[in-house]
Amino acid sequence: MAKEGTKQALPASNFNRELYNHLSQTYDSRQENPATLFLRKKELGLIRRFSKGLVVDLGCGTGHHLNLAENVIGLDISEKMLNIAKSKNKPLTQGNIKNLPFKDASADTIYYFFSTLNFVGLDCVREVSRTVKTGGKILLSVTSVMDIDKSRSSPEAKVKKFRIDGKPVNTRLFEKGEIVERFREEGFKLVNFGSIFRLQKPRWGNFQPFSFWEKLKLKTETLLPKKWGKVYLFVFERLL
Repeated sequence: MAKEGTKQALPASNFNRELYNHLSQTYDSRQENPATLFLRKKELGLIRRFSKGLVVDLGCGTGHHLNLAENVIGLDISEKMLNIAKSKNKPLTQGNIKNLPFKDASADTIYYFFSTLNFVGLDCVREVSRTVKTGGKILLSVTSVMDIDKSRSSPEAKVKKFRIDGKPVNTRLFEKGEIVERFREEGFKLVNFGSIFRLQKPRWGNFQPFSFWEKLKLKTETLLPKKWGKVYLFVFERLL
């Protein structure tokens, strides 16, 4: 499936590669928090409804989603993450999402889960569009600007700054409209949208189970409009 006439894809950034190499040994244990597990249930729902054919899992990490599809290829920037993902016994490749090592129109479904877009940015959408077939689907989860600022009144509200193991990290946060518009420009239509953590905060770094009241908030969210939330889930279909 490698793109003909091209070299092995280059890393999207040395920082992302070094960061995830550093986090590789503790990455899976870090994801065993209630917020991430709740998000992954929602992602699984999208996979069951919309995933088909040959799947490319972009930013596959240690391979959590790889066993959720029969015909799947995992891509990640971190070789140490991929070394762990080898246990899933699925094809893997190290590469840059901005220069995918795949042929044009070669994938039926692309997974873009768990903040991959927050780290890479919207300028990778054209390359993703090149890779997916007409009628193919993009399954995407992304952290929104509501994670830090409901007002969205300044460019600073779209950058989340935090530390992981003492390393400073900046990620880009998005509004629903700008994501929909960027994919529309590349010939996609939105076929499914959802959001989570509209009332309940995600608290990603807290490993205590959700309390009764937190679970009640999550349950109540299902009754509220889904036009906003701290995490968005999209399904796009390529029309052109």
